[in-house]
Parts: sequence; structure tokens; C-alpha cells
Amino acid sequence: MKAGHRVGLKKILIANTPLLCSALRAALKDEPRFEIDEVHSFLPVLDTVGKSNPDLIILNMFLGGVSAMDTLSNLKTVHPQLFVLVTGESENTWALRATRKGAVGFISLDTAVEHIRPAVETAFRGELVVSDGILKTALNGLARGEKVGDPFSQLSDRELEVFSAIGDGKGTRAIAEMLHVSIKTIESHRAHIKEKLHLKDAAQLTHNATLWCQK
Repeated sequence: MKAGHRVGLKKILIANTPLLCSALRAALKDEPRFEIDEVHSFLPVLDTVGKSNPDLIILNMFLGGVSAMDTLSNLKTVHPQLFVLVTGESENTWALRATRKGAVGFISLDTAVEHIRPAVETAFRGELVVSDGILKTALNGLARGEKVGDPFSQLSDRELEVFSAIGDGKGTRAIAEMLHVSIKTIESHRAHIKEKLHLKDAAQLTHNATLWCQK
């Protein structure tokens, strides 16, 4: 038992937007074993984890336009026993990346409320939390003899963030501001993405990114 914990108590830190924090609290409110705290950006996550010593953190895939991948890696390095559940969209791609970095699973933003608590209970047992959709996709792929994996494995996490932002209709300046980097850096990422995905111009890049975000 962790220091400061009451017997049977499970401490959960929700690092999400205020709206999603409220929704997750509502889904877990009837479980007296759960003590819940929340933060609304990535900046205080490591500090809060060090102070409150939670058993589980529910981490939004994107907060303030920045992905959770770096935060997830840092959390698992400093607190290897911490269970981390990631929430977000584009489950088919980000779920794989999150679990490879140490997350115990991924909860899609369209998950029904009644499935949230079972997912949390599964995470506390150290078991992998995956949706039926992910399992079905994987099994269908295996049945067809396909290699099951990240469809954009050649892209780095940051390149995939940029690709996602392009698909959401954001321009280079908006992406740079969102990710707190220079316009030149985003232009470099765009060039690398086109090269890696064999796209000949900006129009093809935008078209493919948009199609992917609509899946």
C-alpha cells in the first residue's frame, strides 16, 4: 500500500480538459474506493503525481494542442509502477503508440459512460484496456494475413501530430502556435511527412491528412 493511502482506496489523477474531467468524475462518482484529483494541462502533471502519489492517471491524448507522448514517457520513467490510461481520438493509431510507451490502455472519447468504470477497474488489475473496435480490426487483419500495426509507423510522434493538425484544417502558422515551435520547424515536418508518405505536393498532403482524420 502506498504511503498516505487508506486501505482499499484507489487514487486517480485525471489530466484532461475541464469538460472531460467532469464527465469522467460523473462516470466514477458512485465508487467510494476512488479518490479523484484533476489537472487541466500537462505542465503540472509530474509535480502533481509526485505530491499526490496516485495509483492511476487518466491522461488526455491532447491538451492545449500538445500530445501526451512526451508526458507519458516521462511519467513511466519517473513512476514506472503508475498505471496510465490515455483518452482521445484516432484510437487505431494513438492506442498502439501509447501502449508501446507504457500506457495500460486507451479510452476513445466516444466510449459510453457505462464502460468507463469497467475500463478503470481493468487498468487497476494491470490488464490491457482496448476497445472492441481495436480487437475486431486486429483480428480481421490477422485473418486476412495482414500485418497489424501503426499505419503511420514511419512518422515520428511529432510528425503525426502535425499530420493530424493538417487534417483538422489548421495552417502552418496555427500548428506552430499550437505546438509552441517555429513556422520553419513545421515546414520541415511537412516536408518530412510528404517524403515518408510519398506525397508529391501540399495538396496531396492535405487530402490524405483530411481523409485520415475523417476515419
